[in-house]
Amino acid sequence: MGGNSSRNRNCEVDDFDSSGIDKVEVETTVEASANEYACSEHDGFLRAVKRLNHALPILLRYHQYWSLRSILCIRQLNKAIKNTIDDCFAVGQCDTHFHRRVFKFTTPEEIKHFTRKANEFKGNPFILKHLCLDSEYGEDWWTEAKILLTQYGHFLRRLTLMDFLDELILPTLRFSQNIEFLTIHNFDYGWDRDEDADTDNEPVYSSKFPRLPNLKHLWLNILNAPLAPVLNSWTHALLFTYGRQLRTLHCTQKDFCQVIRWGSVSSNLLNLEELQVNYINQNQGDLVFEILADVKWTKLKRLCLKEICEAEITFSNYTSKALDTFSNSLEELSWPKINDESFDYWTFWFQSFFFSSNENIKVCSSLKLLRARESNLESPMWLYLSARFVNLECLRFEMDMREMRYSPPLPDRTVVEGFFGIFSKLRCVMWPKDSLRIRWKPECHEYIVYMRNGNSYEVIDYKENGMLVSQF
Repeated sequence: MGGNSSRNRNCEVDDFDSSGIDKVEVETTVEASANEYACSEHDGFLRAVKRLNHALPILLRYHQYWSLRSILCIRQLNKAIKNTIDDCFAVGQCDTHFHRRVFKFTTPEEIKHFTRKANEFKGNPFILKHLCLDSEYGEDWWTEAKILLTQYGHFLRRLTLMDFLDELILPTLRFSQNIEFLTIHNFDYGWDRDEDADTDNEPVYSSKFPRLPNLKHLWLNILNAPLAPVLNSWTHALLFTYGRQLRTLHCTQKDFCQVIRWGSVSSNLLNLEELQVNYINQNQGDLVFEILADVKWTKLKRLCLKEICEAEITFSNYTSKALDTFSNSLEELSWPKINDESFDYWTFWFQSFFFSSNENIKVCSSLKLLRARESNLESPMWLYLSARFVNLECLRFEMDMREMRYSPPLPDRTVVEGFFGIFSKLRCVMWPKDSLRIRWKPECHEYIVYMRNGNSYEVIDYKENGMLVSQF
């Protein structure tokens, strides 16, 4: 802002001087006539900043138009924008040009060099407060990693650990006492730290774990079947220790069915607001719903169930009971691909009994958003779900989980309009578009949005933000 206002040039992000942002003051005691123009400009600035926060996750994809200096300037506008940029970088939603700022060291020398530079800097050396550690790089690497964590681990907000679900996790967490987000991937041990530990089935006690008062979000991706007893013991202890403070939990079907099913764990997740279960196969889908039908998570608002590729999940009595469990709290539901044949019984039951008594179904009155697979477009389940989700506002179809990318055909307009007939408060139906039209990214999706008034739009959805592109 500064500089000669008479210069006629295009304004670029790099030209913005962020150093004076916190010096701006709005005088309220001067005459209104003198302030009319200034207030108008100030209001316009605030509106632009608010819109920018919503658009940033999309804009950051176009890395060729951004420099690191540009990002750092915008990052200082306000706390909301800072958090948006940091979150986009930290979870890898942006181009690799920025994702490299999530630090991951592959050699001891790299850690030594980083630690030496950090000592010169004095302060938080992690620009995104996010560090990724992978135990596969060996003992010398871990020695240097411990030195780094000892000095700077307290700055971390996000921590990602690869193959750390054993004794290594304890000092790592102890040095990272301020983390809010913890992600654990376990595929195999990186080096033979303790060969006897692979077969050692001794229980892991929660008293071993340090206090992490800020931890609210936990992602578990435990895929090592041969070491299942050992890993289950660590997972159990982890959830038992921090369960009550968790708001978000993402896990695999294996973790959910082998660990969370036990009452000592599920009863500890009373404050959970978001649950995502990944890699559900058709043989275990009923068990997932059985567990959900029995928990007492009264604060759960968002439930996401994702099947493995090509799987179809059976709709059963436990599926219905699981919906009963969260009927008073659920606001968003991501539905797996349902086997339509398994719904035949429910179609008969619904038509035979529901119309004579509304007491047969519990209404999920708070649910506003439902995600379903596009192959279930003409499933017999919709009449039943319309009785459940009476206040549904957005029905969002997603592409099936397949090995190969594909292009779903556009739905018949009369079929889409039928949803507005059975869901009385439905505002829009979203349909996935051909993902081959754009440079594919897993976090970027295109949709056609059908509105109740008959209009249609093309939408690019990026993470949790959407942008209307053009009328369809």
